[in-house]
Amino acid sequence: MASMVRMPARPAPASGNVSAGSFFERIAWGALAGGVALVFGLLTLRLGNLDLRWVVYPMVGSALLIVTLLVGTDRALMAYTVVGLSVDAHYYLTTPLPMLSTGITSPGAVYIPLTLVPGTILLARQLLRARAAASRFRWGAAVSRPFALVVATSLISIALTDMRYTGVCVVWQLLMLFVLFLVIANSVHSGVDGHRVVALLLVALLGQALLFFVQLTTGIKFDAVGKVTVAQGTIWHGVTGTAASTTAGFATFMDPLVMLAFALYRAGDRRWGRVGRYIFPIGLTVVTLTLNRSSWGALVLGMVVTEWALRRRRIVAPTPGSSRRFVIAGIVLLVVFALAAPLFESARHANNEEDFWLRIALMGPAINMIKAHPIFGVGPGVYGYVLRQYAAGYQGWLYIAHNDYLLVWAERGTVGFVACVLLLRAMWGVFERSTRWPDRWWAAVACGFFGGFVAHLWEVFWTSSMSYPAYGVIWLMAGLCVAMDEVLRMPGRGATGAPAPVTA
Repeated sequence: MASMVRMPARPAPASGNVSAGSFFERIAWGALAGGVALVFGLLTLRLGNLDLRWVVYPMVGSALLIVTLLVGTDRALMAYTVVGLSVDAHYYLTTPLPMLSTGITSPGAVYIPLTLVPGTILLARQLLRARAAASRFRWGAAVSRPFALVVATSLISIALTDMRYTGVCVVWQLLMLFVLFLVIANSVHSGVDGHRVVALLLVALLGQALLFFVQLTTGIKFDAVGKVTVAQGTIWHGVTGTAASTTAGFATFMDPLVMLAFALYRAGDRRWGRVGRYIFPIGLTVVTLTLNRSSWGALVLGMVVTEWALRRRRIVAPTPGSSRRFVIAGIVLLVVFALAAPLFESARHANNEEDFWLRIALMGPAINMIKAHPIFGVGPGVYGYVLRQYAAGYQGWLYIAHNDYLLVWAERGTVGFVACVLLLRAMWGVFERSTRWPDRWWAAVACGFFGGFVAHLWEVFWTSSMSYPAYGVIWLMAGLCVAMDEVLRMPGRGATGAPAPVTA
């Protein structure tokens, strides 16, 4: 019998020392890179005699670089994408068009949103991995197909008008929203990734709430590109954080996040329920203090829809006591709004009744435009340029209609309007189906998304042409729903979407 010879085993490396060494090595390299970037930025400032904001930019860039080295590229890029959505800053590829006295409905430029700078890098990494592993890229057919129809009908409307540049800017913004959708849909591969995105959305809510209160208390409004405005009188109806340039856009961005916090609070999860309990009142207070009147209705409508979805899914037990408390809380909220309405009206220096009828009157030119161009409209982004032609006999302040639906109908015609309705219907279906997920926690998150989407639909009925983040937050949530729908269906996955533990 042949004897078996055992080779001496190699001594195992001291894993603790190796990991500690690699950790400090990463810190050292990060600090070195950050220091070089900071010195370079300060040197540039010294030589060029630039503004103070150019000190902030290299410092922020250095900090982000260090974070990337410490936590990993994918996790850092995802964090920058989600939280960066709350910053309405862009890199303009073309010169923005000047604002008209009647307003414009086009972005007026071809631009790259700040959030898509890390987002496109993350998407490119996922594309390469999908190609190497021969895995399927998530296009989200339920959304991408009606979206393609919207783009096609918009291009037809552009081709039939003489002002094509404004329409190109509109289509470009739509494509940027769709890219954000693809980034999230293809970057979430597990329940851990999904939980991280939800946490980052709550971080964005808290960050904007903090900026809101800083601006409100100091009387100084600022944005991400260094524009600072010092209020001469009250700044109450002018604070917008960094998510928008108008209170309507800021409130529309915050609405879905507030509904998410409300759903987590109502779901009663041991950890996330406590988070929602504290974050929800903060978000509710911020949106209320914007004095944006349509957002007050959006808050009530969103909470009602979220509560209904939670109870239909039996995440919140519909007991008589809980129903009574919810109704009482709603009545108290309405009474508070009614009592505070005179204060809000004086702070806004506006008359609620007059403003309501003014918005109704501004819909008249849009209806005239639809009648004159019923099939393909006047062209995307053209509304403000031809408005006076369809406002014969109009008395008073003339501006674009405060209604996204009418603007789409007037600019893209009935064909384009139907395409947009089909897209909204498809996104409604994505959110509504997600509330039926078997996982209780994720179903609660989806209920918050669903309520936030309904609040968004209400908001765009009373306002129009808002910032990229105001629309982008809905596309981000839809992308997360598409990703988690696939994750939760994977075999061998636990309730949270993470791989189930393997037992011997």
